[in-house]
Formats: sequence, C-alpha cells, structure tokens
Amino acid sequence: MEETRGDAREELRLATGVGASLLDGVILSPLRVSPADLAPVADEFPLVLLGERSYGGEQVVADHVLIDNVAAAREVTAHLASLGRTRIGAIGVDEQGSATSRQRLTGFQQALYEAGLRFDPRLAAQVGEFDRPNGLAAMRTLLGLPYGVRPDAVFCFSDMLAVGAQRALYEAGLDIPGDVAVAGVDGSAEGLYSTPSLTSVVPDQASIAAMAVSCLVTRIGSEDPLPYEVRTAPHRLAVRESTDGVRRPLPT
Repeated sequence: MEETRGDAREELRLATGVGASLLDGVILSPLRVSPADLAPVADEFPLVLLGERSYGGEQVVADHVLIDNVAAAREVTAHLASLGRTRIGAIGVDEQGSATSRQRLTGFQQALYEAGLRFDPRLAAQVGEFDRPNGLAAMRTLLGLPYGVRPDAVFCFSDMLAVGAQRALYEAGLDIPGDVAVAGVDGSAEGLYSTPSLTSVVPDQASIAAMAVSCLVTRIGSEDPLPYEVRTAPHRLAVRESTDGVRRPLPT
C-alpha cells in the first residue's frame, strides 16, 4: 500500500510496479499522471485504474473501475432542488480541470436544467484540492455574494470539501440545513459522524474492490493480450441531517 498524495511523478513510479520483480500487478488511483505516460506502462505491466479518473476522448490505457460521476452529481443536486432550494451552489470546480470535477459539474448542471433552475457561474466555486481548507475558503467566498445570490444549498464534490463548507457556515452563524443545505460525495466516515451528519453519495466500495481485483487477477493470469475494460460500480444517495434536518442516532 502506497500513498501518492496526488503527485504525478509518484503515481507514475508506482504504476510501473516499483520493485516489479516482487509484484504481479498494481491497482492505482491516479489523480495527476497523464494518459500518455500511462500508455506504455499498461502495455508492459498488469495495471488497473481505480477512482473517477477518465480520459475524455483519449483511449483508455488500462482496465478502469469507477462510479458514474455525472449520474451521482445529478442525483444529489436533484435531491437539493426537491427540497425547494433555488440557489444551489457547487464547490469543487477544479482549477486544474480534473475529469472528476468536470463530470460532477456536468451532472450538477443537468440536474439544475431538469429542475427548471438557471446555472449561475457565480455559485460555482473553484478549488485547488478536494480538501477541508478549500471547502472552507470556497464557502466563505459564496457567503460573500450579495443577498439574493448567495446559495441556499450547496453540492460539494467531495465530503472533505463539504466538511470545510460546514465549518464556514458554523462560523457565519448559519443553520444547516435551515439556512443552507449541504451535500457531498464519498460516503466517508467523517461525513457520517459530522454535526450535522452529511448527506452524501456513497460508492459501493465492496463492488469497486471486487471489480478491481477481478480485473487484475484476470489480466495477470492471461497468456494472451486482453482488451481493456471499464467497469462502473453502483452508488447510492444517503440522505442525512445536513439536507433533511431530521435528527437520527448513528448505528452502533
């Protein structure tokens, strides 16, 4: 198990099977490494990509397990709109233009359109990383917008962004979800235990793991070249206190 911290050079180093003589294959969750750099790696070494990274129109260069980011973002944004929220913000527009951010923004915009709401670029806050400090800063920026523009709900592209956003709302003396409803993506334990508990898209982690290992074992065991696969794991929307306001005890 290795942590890359989103460093492209470290991702590439691990993708090549660091100490390859001791490894049969690698499951990698890439954030920054380019498809051009990964292409020769996948041709020589069993590699499965994990997470929401996609390469647009470029050819997939390895087996890939992911969730449907567009559908996930559309579902959680539709939930916010169903609550009667009309000024729905988005926190997570990636300054580096990651595929995950683009896909979640697309789903967000689709849901607004389907709900009869207008996309306001002022409510789409940019971030450098999907972490708590960026969520805090982005929410502060949104709260600085004029009255009547600032959001009454916000969809954060990760749970960590949402936790930071919740802190900004607390500092401003605003109620969640009374003043601003908050939702995220990841289904993290931190979101579950936050106060209020966070409404979040929960990927089926067991399915993701099973699909990734299955792809890797199949590729390792094959004597012949195999076509690359893209497998989509299921997800669900867990509605919690940050959007419905219903206090509920956590399971023990």
